[in-house]
This record gives sequence, C-alpha cells and structure tokens, in this order.
Amino acid sequence: MLHNKPQTAEQYFMNRTIIVSGLARRVPIIWLDDDGVPTGEHYFQTQIFIGDSEDLKILP
Repeated sequence: MLHNKPQTAEQYFMNRTIIVSGLARRVPIIWLDDDGVPTGEHYFQTQIFIGDSEDLKILP
C-alpha cells in the first residue's frame, strides 16, 4: 500500500506516464530449468535505480 492511499503501487501507477531520473542498467535475466540449472537462454531487462521519491515524476 502507498502511504495514505488505499491502493497498491501497481494500481496507483497503472496507465500513468512517469519520468524517472537515476542510474539505468541493462541486466541479463537467465532462464533456469525446474532444477535451477541455467538453460542458456536469457533476455535483458532495464533496471533503473533511483535515490528517492524526488527522482520520480508523474506527468499530468
């Protein structure tokens, strides 16, 4: 739940446009089989690390 909001963060940010300022990194996500062994397949995910809430702005 968000502070003083009756909804989750996912619900709050759904269908909104945001601007984020922070360190962006492309991180490989490795697929694992049922035994936890890497399959050799992967994809890349962009992760953005922000310092505080001032780095996140919701556009009107």
